[in-house]
Amino acid sequence: MNLSSEAEREIVALVYGFDGRRRKIEEIAEQRGMAPQEIDKVVQSVVRRMRRPAVAAPIREALVAADARVWSALAGATGVLRKSDSLAMAHQRLPGELAFAIDCLYDTVED
Repeated sequence: MNLSSEAEREIVALVYGFDGRRRKIEEIAEQRGMAPQEIDKVVQSVVRRMRRPAVAAPIREALVAADARVWSALAGATGVLRKSDSLAMAHQRLPGELAFAIDCLYDTVED
């Protein structure tokens, strides 16, 4: 599997919903004629590359700058973030770009 950077960007944008609508890996795989495992591998590879120190520093700075936006998105319409909320539920409330940045810095994709 040898994808161009543009193809990788498109896949990540679809998975994280940069346009406001997150797609399932299976949906993207079907559209692109790939196996779901290949889509997942592309996303993990991009996230791993984004963790490199030279790339991670600007992402960290952007997250700090977006702090209020992150908490507002996590709190949702109620304005309340509950400890009982699952991480997955909270993650779904974040705009795609913020979810991607957080995953690049803190998620459990193995190196």
